[in-house]
Amino acid sequence: MPIIMGEYYNLSKWEELPVVITDAICYDMPMYVKMGIKGITYMHLPLGNWGVKAITQYIYSNLSWDPTLDKETLLNDYFEKRYGRNAEAMKGVYAKLEEAFCDVQIWRSWAPDSILSQFLIWNGNIPTKPLD
Repeated sequence: MPIIMGEYYNLSKWEELPVVITDAICYDMPMYVKMGIKGITYMHLPLGNWGVKAITQYIYSNLSWDPTLDKETLLNDYFEKRYGRNAEAMKGVYAKLEEAFCDVQIWRSWAPDSILSQFLIWNGNIPTKPLD
């Protein structure tokens, strides 16, 4: 039976945060093919205010059709078409956003080690150490 991958790159728990995850998508998509995935679904298309998240749609859709595409070629194409003469400056902005949100999962999920789970069991006392 063929296995199909369901997209979770645009999770609603990130709401309107400017989360940029190109590194993860460019790593994941070829790995799915190597694992034998035969199809891909799209589950969380943002309805508005795409902003910097448009790159997620661009990278995901292109790699869905051809997961062997070169990451740098895709990124250069995106930035040149979207930002023209400001492409290089915007690459820096996106890189900073990707770095800033690299730990977003621990803040926005209910996993046992997440910040939200720590708040859930917090007894109201002064913490003995700062949050991660």
